[in-house]
Amino acid sequence: PAPAAPAVAAAPSGDTAALLSAARRSGRIDAWEAYFNAAPTEDRLMASTAMGMAERGRNADAERLAQRAVTANPENGQGWFVLAVVRNALRNRDGAREAKQRCIALGGRWAGECRGI
Repeated sequence: PAPAAPAVAAAPSGDTAALLSAARRSGRIDAWEAYFNAAPTEDRLMASTAMGMAERGRNADAERLAQRAVTANPENGQGWFVLAVVRNALRNRDGAREAKQRCIALGGRWAGECRGI
């Protein structure tokens, strides 16, 4: 048999699309969490949203979303990178060290970023 096609994230529809739109408009953590509750496998969007929050100094919110990302997909290097950065900023040295080690162990682009922390 032919190999299966790679999984592609489906575009949000109905209520999920409305939740995503509301989250993007407001930027509020509760709106993002409502969307991710409806779309719990969107780990890449969780991680990139967490990174944006971290870049704006919203470290506690970034940590929440990055944790969701790595819970949804333990191989999400960006999620581990964000966790390492924000836990360091929040003075959670043990948590930052663990996240950095997990990120590096995965290899790839984010491992290089984690080595630079």
